[in-house]
Formats: sequence, C-alpha cells, structure tokens
Amino acid sequence: MNANASSLDFQHAMEAASGQDLGAFFAQWLHRPGIPKLDGTWTWDATAKQVRVTVRQTVTDGGPFRFPLDVGVIGTAGTAPRVTTVEVTGETLTATIPSDAAPSDVVLDPDTWLLFERGPVRAWGPGRAWGPWGPGGQ
Repeated sequence: MNANASSLDFQHAMEAASGQDLGAFFAQWLHRPGIPKLDGTWTWDATAKQVRVTVRQTVTDGGPFRFPLDVGVIGTAGTAPRVTTVEVTGETLTATIPSDAAPSDVVLDPDTWLLFERGPVRAWGPGRAWGPWGPGGQ
C-alpha cells in the first residue's frame, strides 16, 4: 500500500476527492516558475462611501496569475480588518469596497493565505504615503 506518488498522481487524487478539475491550479502553482508580484493604490471616496483599490501584478513568463485575493479595510487603527475577497484575473484589478467611514489602512491578504511578493502601495489623500500592504506576501 505504501509507495511513491508523482504530482500527477496527487492531482488526480485531489480531483477525485473534490470533484473539480484542478489542472489549471497545478499548472499555475506547481509547474510554473515564480510567484505573483503585487503592488497598488487605494483611495477613499467620501461621497460614494467606498474605498477604491487598484492592484497591479508584474507579469513575467506565462502571463498573469489568477487567484482570489482578500482585501482588508481597517476602519480605526488597531482594529481587525473587514475582509472582502476579489478575483484577480489579469495584470490590473480595480475594485470598490463599501465603507461607512474613511479607512485608516487597506491591507492585502490580511490572514496571509496567498504566496506573493509585495511591492509598494500608495494611499492617496491627507497623511498618506508609500507603505507595505500589511502582513501578506514576502
């Protein structure tokens, strides 16, 4: 019963268990070199009561990665972020996230689910400057 297995064997076992085709997942995360490289900006629109987040991924060989990405909007400094999941499918994603008040910060991948390399983030507005996207990434 004990034996070696290939990554294709593992893929087939996971497809059988989940009932899903995982070919694209394995091609992207196992057989492709590199990881997503992300940077971006966010702004607060007081009139619309929403945060506008733009995420850019530096594309290398193989085109852009496709993945769900959690975006955490932090209301008051020191409080837990309110998390919204967006689907990244290309080089640039712009999403609007409702918020009753101006956030103190916006954090990509606040629970550190995604393997990625982060670049700078620019938050436009009074008192905002370049900074990291929180704890996610490398």
